[in-house]
Amino acid sequence: GFSFGRRDELTSHEDPLFFVTLVVLTAGLYLYRARNSQRLFLTWLFPPRIVVFFLAQRRATWAALGASVIAFLALIESKTRRNFLKMLLPVVLVVAVYLGIFWDSPSGGIGHGAFLVRSSLGTTREEAGERYYSNLYRDFENYNLAQTVKSSPVTGIGFGNKYLQPIKLPKIPFTLAEYIPHNEIFWMMVKVGVIGFFLLWVFLYSHVMRASSLFTRMNDPYLKAVCAVTAIAVLGQVVVSFYD
Repeated sequence: GFSFGRRDELTSHEDPLFFVTLVVLTAGLYLYRARNSQRLFLTWLFPPRIVVFFLAQRRATWAALGASVIAFLALIESKTRRNFLKMLLPVVLVVAVYLGIFWDSPSGGIGHGAFLVRSSLGTTREEAGERYYSNLYRDFENYNLAQTVKSSPVTGIGFGNKYLQPIKLPKIPFTLAEYIPHNEIFWMMVKVGVIGFFLLWVFLYSHVMRASSLFTRMNDPYLKAVCAVTAIAVLGQVVVSFYD
């Protein structure tokens, strides 16, 4: 009956992010005409993947999907980009119509996807609905992380140590809540300080630049699709780690 009962989600938190990378891989296999059994398998799996992506209810992965599509458009060649936009246009139109119709829908039911998008962008109780307090918790958590960074900005507080809580946070059903916050990008700065944080970004950017460089020089259709995924998957993980 389109009801989740008392559950907030029906999958693990990381599952829908893996589906985003599979969307990129599927698009790459079609755009570069890599005809193999994997492309056929991914095609048949596409409808149930979309259903499970919806059931997962992870707002951050919707943001990762959008960022991944934009990154893919920037990575591929101009001719291939035009073909991809032709594939993408019907999907964008359907999503736009869906959001327009169900934008004010409450949590649950067929309009739940629109509710997740609205609640992610909303800053008031009316806009965000029941997710308002979840958003507020993250805001308080980020403030606490900022104050912790001030206490040890260069080297960080190290792993295994609790971050400070000038604003006392309510208990949530996560054993390591006082050690690992939602925003794992800020979390890294808290743990390793600005030096380690800088080195982290050097590592991530070096990988993306290397993969992007190899992508432009590859001719094998299958390897080009896989190489695109190796670069874009990193971006998707960063978006989810920050946005969640």
